[in-house]
Amino acid sequence: MPLQILQIPQTCIALIFRNPAPIHYIIKMGYSKLQNYTTNIMPIQTTSRYVIRNPQILSGEPIIIGTKTSIRAIVGLWRLGTSPEEIPIHLPHLTLAQVFDALSFYQDNQAEINDYIKRNHVPDELVHPSVRERFSN
Repeated sequence: MPLQILQIPQTCIALIFRNPAPIHYIIKMGYSKLQNYTTNIMPIQTTSRYVIRNPQILSGEPIIIGTKTSIRAIVGLWRLGTSPEEIPIHLPHLTLAQVFDALSFYQDNQAEINDYIKRNHVPDELVHPSVRERFSN
C-alpha cells in the first residue's frame, strides 16, 4: 500500500493510506514508528504556516498546503494589481490568511519566486491576440 505524506508537523507525521477504495483513514504516529515506512515516504518541507514544498507537486515549487496553487500564481495576480483581499475571489479555494502568508513568503524569497516566474513566462508572441488586447494598458 503506497503512503502519501499530507503534512510534517514537528512532532508527528500524518499519513494517508490509499487503495482502490476512496480514502480509508489518517494515522498520526511519532517519527520513531515510521522507520519501517521510510522507503515509501517522500519528504515535504514546511516553510511557513500555509506554504510547503512537495517534490511530487510542481517539482518542489512552493505551494499552498492542501492545494496545487503555487506562490508564483498568487504573486502573479498581485503584480497585475489585484489586491490581496481580491485574490480569494479569483482563487476561491484560498483563504485571505493563505494569500497573505504567500505574499509574506514571497517578500522573504523574492529571488527564488521571481526565478519561477521567469521560467514559466509565456512569450508575448504565444499569447492569443484577444488576451493580449484585454490586458494591455
